Amino acid sequence: MDTIANAPRVKPVTSTSVTRSLLKRAKADPDKAIGDCTKAVEFNAKDVAAWSCRAFARQLKGDVKGCFADAARALALNPDEPAALTARAAARLRSGDDLGALADATRALTLDPKQSEAWAQRGVARERLGDMAGAKTDYAKSIEIDVFDTLRAKSS
Repeated sequence: MDTIANAPRVKPVTSTSVTRSLLKRAKADPDKAIGDCTKAVEFNAKDVAAWSCRAFARQLKGDVKGCFADAARALALNPDEPAALTARAAARLRSGDDLGALADATRALTLDPKQSEAWAQRGVARERLGDMAGAKTDYAKSIEIDVFDTLRAKSS
């Protein structure tokens, strides 16, 4: 009897689901997330999720330069990493680059429309650029996914 053929099928863990899990941890304790992700990238410098998570945690701490550096590493490894684009969008908002933030958040959303943080970041960018209707739509979508991400983005 072939036990492998009869084994139950398990849904594989995707990179996106791992990254979302890491981002939730980063929101709870950015300092711990930075430490954990630093260990992860020291172990495997090609760990896109760890670079993205650390970028996100750094922007939560206000470390815009560190966020940009980590997001750049993640995007060099995978240009289609929505979490890295979302972290970079937040850093761009902090540095006053609203058009760049809008572009990054929009790209992140085309890759993963479940990124509530990206909806919130795009809403902030749109609001700052005078697109109040677009901002309202984006905030509503972010709230639908996770109300706390929207509140956090608006307070940045």
